[in-house]
Amino acid sequence: MVEIGFQGSLNRSVETQATPNDILLQQIVADLEKEICQHPKLASFGPYHKDTDHPLPFEKHKKNFRVKFLKRIKESSFPNLVEQLLRVCRIRNCYYEDTDSFSDKDFYDIMFTDGSFIVELFHQSDENLDTTWPWLSDLNTLTADLLKMGNQLPFSVLETLFLFSSGTDDKATSSQALRNLALRFFNKALGRPSDMVFQNTQQPKHLLDLFRSSLLPATPTRNNCATFMESIQSAEMLCKAGITLTRKKANSLLEIDFRKLQIPPFALKIPPVAIDELTSTILVNCVALEQRLHHTSKHFTAYIGFMTSLVRQSEDVRILCTANIITRIQRDDHQYVIKLLDTVREKVHFNDRDSYLWKQYREIDSYYDSFGAYIWCNLARHNALTLVVSILTVTIALGSWLTIWLFKKK
Repeated sequence: MVEIGFQGSLNRSVETQATPNDILLQQIVADLEKEICQHPKLASFGPYHKDTDHPLPFEKHKKNFRVKFLKRIKESSFPNLVEQLLRVCRIRNCYYEDTDSFSDKDFYDIMFTDGSFIVELFHQSDENLDTTWPWLSDLNTLTADLLKMGNQLPFSVLETLFLFSSGTDDKATSSQALRNLALRFFNKALGRPSDMVFQNTQQPKHLLDLFRSSLLPATPTRNNCATFMESIQSAEMLCKAGITLTRKKANSLLEIDFRKLQIPPFALKIPPVAIDELTSTILVNCVALEQRLHHTSKHFTAYIGFMTSLVRQSEDVRILCTANIITRIQRDDHQYVIKLLDTVREKVHFNDRDSYLWKQYREIDSYYDSFGAYIWCNLARHNALTLVVSILTVTIALGSWLTIWLFKKK
């Protein structure tokens, strides 16, 4: 078995603490973390969730993946790898919980073992070796674990490990290659085209930050409107007002669109969102991350706020399911969708005035207050009665006309 010795370098490398500029894993809102940012189910990454008495199922795979990872590295490069990894491992004060229970050696071993597992996982997935994984059916659950707020490694640790396994000495090239490799892995898990790689990502802090950034629009939008509605009507009310909810083909679930002048007119176009373990994890953990990164955009927070306005009761869920906007959901799960959205909205702060969806709010509100929407609403409200009256009116009119025609003919 190939192993890396590091004890000789350890004492020299941990004498000073580095500034926490590689990762911002601060504590998220306690209630939010308790209720919806679940603990990992298959694998833990980083210093949290390391229960040696009850290890998670995938802990047994990490040793095997570490051996395969080391085979990708030239043996002559081991000392340099140790030195660089020790340098980036000085990030204890960047984790929001105390890590003093781990010795320097144990902390390094966690960074190396977990990091090598992740990098090797990405390598094998890109080389189409994932078909040999006996746990391939658990890929979505593992991906969800990789994107959980309290289950992150500093991206600088992954960059260092990947640099030595990629065969290149250029750090910038290697860093970009790692980002693309990670995003291709996530694309595969989400069923998106493998070549859908985003170039608008800045230096990520960790994998959750990388994935969230990859879904953001390339051009930021600002709210230039003086007045702004804090919410919109539910899906049922919008349909009664003549707005059609349709499924939109898009690269990101954030790309919601509404325009009055389009084909079809008054259509609210929303990308599909699967209500499953992976998507739920993405939504709640991206929102949790945005709550703690004060100077970043709040796109996922705004998305949850928008969807919470649309979905208020089971009928709203049914409408979105019929339009194939909400997918992979059973009829009995309608209340789960409502509870999920409501829980997130209750636990986080929403500043809708800064929402990237401000134009959609304004256009929808403007139409809903129009005379045309008023007519549609009344037609929908009295639809059944109007239909009966119309049929009776037409029948009486035809009967009267026929009687008069027959009478004149005689």
